Amino acid sequence: MKKEELLALGVDEETAKKIMDMNGADIQREQAKLKPIEDDRDGSKAQLEAAEASLKAFEGIDPQNIKAELTKAQKELQDARDAHKAELSARDSRAETDRFLSGSKFINDITREHYAGEIEKALDDPANKGKSRQEIFDALTKDEKGQAKPGVFTEEKPNKLLDLPPAGNVSETDPNSTNAFMNAFIRGGTKGE
Repeated sequence: MKKEELLALGVDEETAKKIMDMNGADIQREQAKLKPIEDDRDGSKAQLEAAEASLKAFEGIDPQNIKAELTKAQKELQDARDAHKAELSARDSRAETDRFLSGSKFINDITREHYAGEIEKALDDPANKGKSRQEIFDALTKDEKGQAKPGVFTEEKPNKLLDLPPAGNVSETDPNSTNAFMNAFIRGGTKGE
């Protein structure tokens, strides 16, 4: 019903407005009653679809083999859980190894990664059961005398390259002097290159 239809029937403007307001309130009230019913219908439809999907999972399965299929599915689930647990354990172990190595001054990141990987492999080896990261690390990075193997760590006190006594012409600015040549060499080249 439209307001224009009421006016065409001879109803005055004010009465038509009141009728339209009452009609709108009736419609809203009925729609409010209908909403829970529609929600129930939609929920039932979703449940029906889920039940149909569950039933489709059983298509082609012989009732005699259901127990075997269930056992297989349970084993696959347990295998997936075990694999996930192993991944988490490996991640946590690697994080602990990285924390352990954080105080070591390796010559570069490649060397750090190598020794982190070697420690992880050694921890997984049954022959090293009960050994600590420190024991494994020491076995990997120290020689028989307990000294750090060369090429693993940066030196705390690097050797001075040039601690030579002055020889010949000692002028720092003379390009022909030994000191000027050696200083230029250390900085990355000699003059004229």
